[in-house]
Amino acid sequence: MTAPHPSPAPALPQPTPEQQRVLQRIQAQRALVQQRRAARRLQQAQAVATGARVNPDAPLPQRLLEFARLHPLLLSVLAAVSVVAGPKRVLRWGAWVMPWAAKLARKR
Repeated sequence: MTAPHPSPAPALPQPTPEQQRVLQRIQAQRALVQQRRAARRLQQAQAVATGARVNPDAPLPQRLLEFARLHPLLLSVLAAVSVVAGPKRVLRWGAWVMPWAAKLARKR
């Protein structure tokens, strides 16, 4: 038995000028996404190379933002848990955690 010959791919029709503009816009968006991704990878590599750490002498909001930048996965898990738990339970947990965190902060 002989193997069947693969049929050549059908020729695609030429896009209309409107379709061409859409394709160009898509290509530009893809290039922008790739540039942003490369910039983010470079920034992360530089942070790892310099040993980026949270400055303990910085104000609390700045320390929290820096921690969030260093640990995005942990932050997203925490957000998902708080959404699942609901606002009432999150406030209850916060009422328990805040005095504990304040006590630890005073010991510093």
